[in-house]
Amino acid sequence: MSLFQQTPVVIYPRQNTFLQPLTQAEDAALLEIGDEPVIFRTLQQLAIMGLRQIVVAVTQEQHALHGFLRNVRIPGLSIQIHHIDKNNPIRQILHNHASDQFFIINSDILLKDSLFDFYKSHQQQNAEVTIGVKHLQTDTRFTDATVLQNHVTMRRLHTFSPPWLHYDCGIYLLDKKFLDRMPKLSNEESLEKTIVKYAMETQHARLEDINYLCADLRNVDDFMHENFNWIQNQYRIAQNNYLYSGNKNEPLRIGEVYIHPDAKVSSKSVLIGPLVIGRNCVIDEHVFLQRSVIRRNVHIEKGVVVKDSLVDKNAVLRKGLRYFERLVMDDSRNYDMHHFQKTSTIIRDYSHQAQSQWEEQGDQTRKKLNILV
Repeated sequence: MSLFQQTPVVIYPRQNTFLQPLTQAEDAALLEIGDEPVIFRTLQQLAIMGLRQIVVAVTQEQHALHGFLRNVRIPGLSIQIHHIDKNNPIRQILHNHASDQFFIINSDILLKDSLFDFYKSHQQQNAEVTIGVKHLQTDTRFTDATVLQNHVTMRRLHTFSPPWLHYDCGIYLLDKKFLDRMPKLSNEESLEKTIVKYAMETQHARLEDINYLCADLRNVDDFMHENFNWIQNQYRIAQNNYLYSGNKNEPLRIGEVYIHPDAKVSSKSVLIGPLVIGRNCVIDEHVFLQRSVIRRNVHIEKGVVVKDSLVDKNAVLRKGLRYFERLVMDDSRNYDMHHFQKTSTIIRDYSHQAQSQWEEQGDQTRKKLNILV
């Protein structure tokens, strides 16, 4: 086994308020991308790249995440659950581990590629700590980007000269000797910020652009975005037809539409992608769904229209109602998407992207279906 494969990976919870109220009852790592939780997809990627020793830090409040980890089985992975609090910090397990290096990954990270190049670059530069950074997007990451840029400017670091602002996205590779010197944390849940601050202050920081490597789900915007990316990628892999006229037993589907095998969807509904319908959902007849994510155990009654929206798990959408650009929790508690960091803008971007594809279908498609797309 290579030194890379022997390097332990610590998955650490990020204190995240931007995904509320969506994650009030569960951890962000259990939000589903398509049909599987974020952390499950990341664990699969770690197994594929040959990493074997996984430690997942769980707080006392994360009951759902703890229950999921106790039951998950991925061939080749040894998954250790570490409960963290002020009396049992994550530092303790790192000190007790035989390895001289550690990956630390925030729990809302969705890995999409191998960490090997990140590791190799760290070794070649003989670094003590490497911090993964990504290109800034126009949302809540602006604060993180300005903090990182201030550190770079103040410490006059010449190892990394970004042409535009970058932000610390939540992936680190650090040596145990760096951890030994790092001051004791006043709040264990701010581990990542302490790593960045101390690394910058001591000028041991090395910044690595890993824009290709991962997505970080910090807000509702990201969650919608990654679900749309996932279903579009599934269509590319399977080379599915873009348009399904359906038959007497299937709904009309236009664009990239994912329906979980356990979901029940009326053949008299209209589905326009990108669209994800989760586990155990029930979609009644004459329902119109477009550019939305429908989470698990949702019941949408006859005649409901949902467009550019995210419907949370266990919601019931009553007969004949309409939802446009909403975070739909239940009938009495819904939220405007504009409150969630430009989510509606990204959804419309997908709309414009798909529009050119629909126009290529041209009048022939419209005449064939005799509908207005």
